[in-house]
Amino acid sequence: MALRPGWARITVTDAGDGGWSLPDAAPDTVAEYGRGYDPAVRRLEVLRVALKPLGWRCVGLYDKREFRFPVPLLWVYASGRADDIGAVVTVRALPGEAWGYFEAGDGRGGFISPCGDAKAAAEALDLLLKHRLFPFREYA
Repeated sequence: MALRPGWARITVTDAGDGGWSLPDAAPDTVAEYGRGYDPAVRRLEVLRVALKPLGWRCVGLYDKREFRFPVPLLWVYASGRADDIGAVVTVRALPGEAWGYFEAGDGRGGFISPCGDAKAAAEALDLLLKHRLFPFREYA
């Protein structure tokens, strides 16, 4: 399958130790998106892979020229009848040279999880979205 002009294919692989690894981005990808954009895309792609086994669908909104967003976004939503339930996730810098997943539109109040553990971040987002789907159930 051919990619659209200006798009880069990012392949996420199992690192064998329970984590995920991403190949280094091509230099033209970094130049195209600008400084700081590519690390955010890489972290969102790791989150996307961690959410797949939990049953969530994800759409990456990474191309600045096509979507006209100043930051990369990952739209996470339920499949089926409840496809209107979801969250738009972005990555922001945290103090101490760390990164964190945030729900877009909620500013710093939309903090989900640090980016260091994608599985924990996926579980936190899973709980948030399950609560939106079934607000009267309790999840431990």
